[in-house]
Amino acid sequence: VSTEGKIHFYVRFASKFKKVFESMIYAQYPQAEVREVEDYTKKIPSTNFRGDPPISLFAYSLKLEKDDPYPIKSYIDFGLDRAIGSLDEEQRIDPITPMLETMGSIGIGEHIWVQINIRQAIKRHEVKDGDKVEAGKSWKDKGKSIIKELKEKANSKDAEGKTISGRLSKGEQQVIEAIERHRNKPGFDTGMRVLYIGEKGHFSGNTITAFTTMWRKYATEDMNSFKMYDLTKTSDKPWKDPTGRWLPKLKKIYLEDYKDREFFYSPFRFDKIKRYFSHPESRGNKGFVFSSEELATIFHLPGRVAETPTVGRIESKKAEPPANLPI
Repeated sequence: VSTEGKIHFYVRFASKFKKVFESMIYAQYPQAEVREVEDYTKKIPSTNFRGDPPISLFAYSLKLEKDDPYPIKSYIDFGLDRAIGSLDEEQRIDPITPMLETMGSIGIGEHIWVQINIRQAIKRHEVKDGDKVEAGKSWKDKGKSIIKELKEKANSKDAEGKTISGRLSKGEQQVIEAIERHRNKPGFDTGMRVLYIGEKGHFSGNTITAFTTMWRKYATEDMNSFKMYDLTKTSDKPWKDPTGRWLPKLKKIYLEDYKDREFFYSPFRFDKIKRYFSHPESRGNKGFVFSSEELATIFHLPGRVAETPTVGRIESKKAEPPANLPI
């Protein structure tokens, strides 16, 4: 989250996981400081975006261009899994840096919120095996099916109809290796939405341009990339909102759903149920599956490689006073 250019990392979960979360963070980031804070979304007023609203909003959701098993470019592809010293500092590129730079460049009255909702991956994929298609398979089964198809494509048949094992291209081999690597890690259903909020008189079109291009670092031609959908605009489809009522409703839906952390599960309220049936566009899609490696790539505390000045650094570490300190 960027509040007027100041960047903070937040995690929201059930309170019973607090000690577990803190211990895991401190194990990986000994110099980090974890604090429980008030919900930052409460500082932004709810509005119907009609008349003279106190805020302006531009938002979109993210999905993947290809099937889930095709991974995005991860920190391993950028060499960040290697020991410090194996790469020159200028060669060590943290893919989260462009996003942080964009978020850190906004000014007074501007806010950028990036929300990543996750849960354990459920079985919901269709997997083709010959002429048979089976539904309800896991993303790992889907990945296995894709690898099988890639290998079969490289094969050919001789004059007698026997299959000759083909030779995969270097790009195909890299795709197979990447899918295999991600299949061996935990998978999570993931839903992402991104909001740019400008208080009255501070909403900037220039920010929107940067705000919609900050995900390109994760894209690869042979594998996967992010794609925006459900953007809060109708300029490309003016017939979609001839009365001018639909767009304000969509903006309100984005803000409410973000505040409720709604994606896989809706809060049980009558207005939510009514909205679900009256506005099919607000239902979004079911998200996609990310491996733990991909999640760690798009959400992690940046090291010294990402020297974004607006990311707060802890210069001193808190410690308990010694037990024998005289009073």
